[in-house]
Amino acid sequence: MQKVIDTLEKIVRRAVRSIAVVINHVSRGHIRPNDITVASLVMHLPIAYLIATNHLVWAGILLIIFGLFDTLDGELARLQKRVSDVGGLLDTVTDRVKELLLHCGLLYLFAVTDQPIALLLVTLVACGASLITPFVKAKGEAIIATYGHELSYDRLNRMFKGGILPYAVRIALVAAGLLAGFPALSWVVVAIAVLATFTMLERLVSIIRSIR
Repeated sequence: MQKVIDTLEKIVRRAVRSIAVVINHVSRGHIRPNDITVASLVMHLPIAYLIATNHLVWAGILLIIFGLFDTLDGELARLQKRVSDVGGLLDTVTDRVKELLLHCGLLYLFAVTDQPIALLLVTLVACGASLITPFVKAKGEAIIATYGHELSYDRLNRMFKGGILPYAVRIALVAAGLLAGFPALSWVVVAIAVLATFTMLERLVSIIRSIR
């Protein structure tokens, strides 16, 4: 499964790298990576609103477009040689806010469409697991950093990013669920709740093994 995810990630990165080259050329370098990061965050507000108001297809389409921005800012940073700790921090924080917005939209949608209370609780679990998973990763990175290893941010950022349901896959699942509509969307949320929890535990075990 991890090999499939890695292969898909490489394909997406190649495509996004080409887009980054075009953006950099057209803007003559005036569009910076952090501009892309902030734009992606801002656009998740209308996406969350569209989800909450049951305009699922439009929400799914926009999520696919602006979900790619998570890779685009990184590729643009490497292209412009603007990779920085500040950019990495901004990217990480905005990703968490974006997931929170999406789950708030889903929770509101399920509440106003009289979905079973169990689905509302599962949505909360999916949101919590999705947010705790990168927290575990960040905590692992902090522990490794305190050991005095001279690692670049990019290398440190990749140490514990594995698992069956990383951020990009979670967003892809939400987008697919939005495009498919009910009842597929409900099952997607259930899948995220289960698999994100498993990913969190997977990363936790990996970190424990690394620091022993």
